[in-house]
Amino acid sequence: MAICYSLVLPGMGEWYADNMASGKYYLIAEGGIWLTYASVHAYGVWMQSDARSFARTHSGIGSGTGDDAFFVNVGNFSTVYDYNEKKLRDRELDKVYDPAMGYSWNWDTDANRQRFRSLRVSSDGVITNSGFIIAAAVVNRIISAVNAARCVRQYNAALDENLGMWQVDSRLTAYSGRPDGLTISFIRSF
Repeated sequence: MAICYSLVLPGMGEWYADNMASGKYYLIAEGGIWLTYASVHAYGVWMQSDARSFARTHSGIGSGTGDDAFFVNVGNFSTVYDYNEKKLRDRELDKVYDPAMGYSWNWDTDANRQRFRSLRVSSDGVITNSGFIIAAAVVNRIISAVNAARCVRQYNAALDENLGMWQVDSRLTAYSGRPDGLTISFIRSF
């Protein structure tokens, strides 16, 4: 049970085993991990929003935009027409943007396009790397579960010492060589 508690919330298995002295560190680490994840992810989203605002200012992006793939293309091509020509040459007609539907852009300078591309890649990197923080939360849960199992063993051993050892003994009773009953004995040693 302690292992399950620690897998759900690190430190709770230790608390169950009456050893919160070690469990508090896993609980504090879990809070720190999630706070770090929220901060890094929010920073990545802020960077992404800032990059997209930069693109809207310097490329005149139309109103029909929004998905990540579109912004990747905006960073890779100077105009929507350059992009569409490439897709037509590659015979990828389903990927052509319709400028009349608001899917258009035209960068004022190539330097600004390169700057946007750099900002976009950086923001994507931060958002992607925030996923590695989730791996730290998984590792924290596994370590806490192993520690909780150790704590439960220690707790149970202490209970055995305090209560004494119990032994259950059972045997068949026989009359004239035929079994006719069962004797169960509970023996406690101090």
